[in-house]
Amino acid sequence: GVGAAAPEREAMLAALPSALLHRGRLAPLRKPTKALLLLLEPRRPHYHELKDMATLRHAHCVASLLADRGAAAGPAGLAAGGLQAVLPGLCKMLRKRPHSFLRFVNDEPAFLPELCAAAQAVQPSPPRGGGRHDARQAHLYPSLVQILLACARHLAAPPLAVEAGADAPEAAPPSAASLEAV
Repeated sequence: GVGAAAPEREAMLAALPSALLHRGRLAPLRKPTKALLLLLEPRRPHYHELKDMATLRHAHCVASLLADRGAAAGPAGLAAGGLQAVLPGLCKMLRKRPHSFLRFVNDEPAFLPELCAAAQAVQPSPPRGGGRHDARQAHLYPSLVQILLACARHLAAPPLAVEAGADAPEAAPPSAASLEAV
């Protein structure tokens, strides 16, 4: 591809995926960043692997921070917003490319427990005086349950039949239907 001979290609491939995580004022940079990343890595599976790993590493950092620091990580609404920002990306990844998510979970066994601990750390306390919960906090548990159920479905999937000449059976990849939102 055009990007295979680009100077500093490896450095750009290492840095660009994290730019896709920007929100707010930097969100307009996402589209040109995707275009540049695709030029540098035109092979779709590798392109998605780069994006997925950036998303997963970011989610792991957020979950670790919140699980370790809990309420001390900041106001509950702000902490819940940080966690809520990563959960939709994880759910989308589980629907589209579950192998990336599940490989990361296998490589980082503390990730799911930290994700659960982070959600528990930002769990809203009952409102006082008839106040309302932060809307961001109300969506944490349904997203987290969706992620955990998708992982459980994958673990419960029957293994593939052994092909002639194959050394060992592999776990069946979950179908897109099995990972749809609950």
